[in-house]
Order: sequence, then structure tokens, then C-alpha cells
Amino acid sequence: KITGDLEVEFENTTDVYTAFAADTATALQLIYTGVTLGATTAFLKVLIPNIHFDTDEIDVDGPAVLTQKVSFTGLDDGTNPPVQFQYSSADTAI
Repeated sequence: KITGDLEVEFENTTDVYTAFAADTATALQLIYTGVTLGATTAFLKVLIPNIHFDTDEIDVDGPAVLTQKVSFTGLDDGTNPPVQFQYSSADTAI
């Protein structure tokens, strides 16, 4: 079981609220970008293809930037690996 917390900016209802309200699975992809060396930018991608939001209630205030802390659980969907990592860099030394 993979769990975590995110603080997300509320931009529209389809980003988090719809999946939370319907208790449907969605994917979470995090991309960490590093320095650019020549034409190559180093990055680390983390993909959890099947998460469910566990937050009890989504409560946002206004009129400032709307943020919400949400918790999630990543589950095995029986098809994809539960968590995937992809790393790319121009560095050729090991």
C-alpha cells in the first residue's frame, strides 16, 4: 500500500474533487526537473497509476489562491506496476 499527502492548488473540479466525490481511481505523476546539460535536462518521474483520494472533506476558502491538503492511497490495479520511476540525465558516469 502506497500512501501520501499532497497540497494542491484548486484550479477546477476535475483535478481532485470529481475523483474524490465519486471515489474513482486516478493517476498521480510527479516530475522533478534538474539542471540542463547541453540539450538534455535531467529529470525524475514518479508515476502511481491507481490512486484514490482519502481526504474526509475538501474545504476551500476564498478569495486567495485556493489550496487543499489531500491524502491518497495507491493500489495495485492488476495491470500496471503500483509505482513506476523514470530517470534521465546527460551524465554517462556510473
